Order: sequence, then C-alpha cells, then structure tokens
Amino acid sequence: VVMDDNLFAEFYSAVKKEPFEDGRAKMIQTAILNSDFTSDQCLQLVKLCRFDDEKLVIMKAMYPHIVDKQAFFSVVNELVFSSKKDQMNVFISQYNNNRNVQPNY
Repeated sequence: VVMDDNLFAEFYSAVKKEPFEDGRAKMIQTAILNSDFTSDQCLQLVKLCRFDDEKLVIMKAMYPHIVDKQAFFSVVNELVFSSKKDQMNVFISQYNNNRNVQPNY
C-alpha cells in the first residue's frame, strides 16, 4: 500500500527535521517495512540529502518499494556524479534481473 499524501507529508517533515544522515536512513528503513512509495515521494526524500552517497543509500533501500518504477529515472537523475548514476543503474538492473529469475525445481 502506497503511503498516502497526508501521511507522507508528516513523514517528510519528520525526516527533514532529523539532523543526522544515519537517523534519516533509519526512519526510511522503518517506513518501508509497512509502506510502498512513489518515485516522486522518493525524489522528495532524496532531495533532502546533500551528498550522492547518502542519496544512493536511500535510493537502494526504497527502490524495491517503489510502485511506479518506470518513473524512477527522475530519482536517479538527482545524483550529481555519473559514476554514482551508473552504480544505481547497475543496482536497478540487478534487482530487476533477480526478480525475473524463475527458481529451478
């Protein structure tokens, strides 16, 4: 179930107030246990981060819980360095390939 707009506004506000990178990451890790997100919601959270490394942590944690993965390119484009974009694109590719692998019985 996607986090609704009102709840997301509260969650975003709480994450924004958290001064530490680890604290923000833990809040997001907790939220994804019970909610899915849109690419736009993820983008809003990623924009709170100053550095690509923190953005990557959030993106990798949230990607499996994104309901509109086709729009995730807008989130990846928030990364500054092309090497970090490549890293995220490899993660997405591996995630999608692993989901499409059928188990051998």
